[in-house]
Amino acid sequence: MISRRNYFQIGGSRVKAAGVSLGVLALAACAQTPPPPPMPVAPPVYIQAPPRPYLPAGATRFMAIPPKTAGGLRQTVNTSISSAQVTWNMRAALNVAALNCLQPEHQAILANYQTFLTKFARPLASANRTMSREFSARYGREGRAVEDAYLTKLYNYFAMPQVQDEFCDAALALSNEAVAVEVAELDSFTAQSLPRMEQVFERFFSAYDQYRENLVRWELTYGPYAGLDPYALQRAIAATPPPAPQPQPLPTSGPILR
Repeated sequence: MISRRNYFQIGGSRVKAAGVSLGVLALAACAQTPPPPPMPVAPPVYIQAPPRPYLPAGATRFMAIPPKTAGGLRQTVNTSISSAQVTWNMRAALNVAALNCLQPEHQAILANYQTFLTKFARPLASANRTMSREFSARYGREGRAVEDAYLTKLYNYFAMPQVQDEFCDAALALSNEAVAVEVAELDSFTAQSLPRMEQVFERFFSAYDQYRENLVRWELTYGPYAGLDPYALQRAIAATPPPAPQPQPLPTSGPILR
């Protein structure tokens, strides 16, 4: 005879208690299964950053470089100027060269410049008068002040120390050519020679643009402060002057740059 204590009721069936006990034990055994071992973690990989991109010779980190238009034209003091100003600006370039290019190999510049002034005295004076009228026509009563400010920028531009060696070489070649030009051909000569002088500056500006592009890519890869002494960085930031204003050419032709 089977005792009632060995069974219990589940729904409409009678289940033996011993069978339930075995099921509970089986569930408990499953619950005590140890977890799988953790996945191995690869050791961190340290990347040694290469040296930061180098600045062009003589350049500083935060130099103000004349921008380019959408068409790729560099906006310098010699951009969008009249024919009279082209001639006068070429004279200014040779003037700066005669004062600053003092190496023995550049000694001929001074003599060439003196000959240039004497030979082309009349067309140079005419170009100067025309340029002054253009400033007055464009700026009214402030024309003379704007002209003086522009000429200061012009002389400082040609005296840029970062390109002085190449500038002096170009000035020597152009001054040698200038003294052989006929008086009536002065404007034609300056229209061709000023762009050649501008190439000296454009090479430096393009090198600086390339440096900035290289620096952006480097910092995106390695971080903006990789390899920098934090204290030196703070001192450099504190000592950095604000960017200089961009030079503005005389807009006798082309748009005004504000």
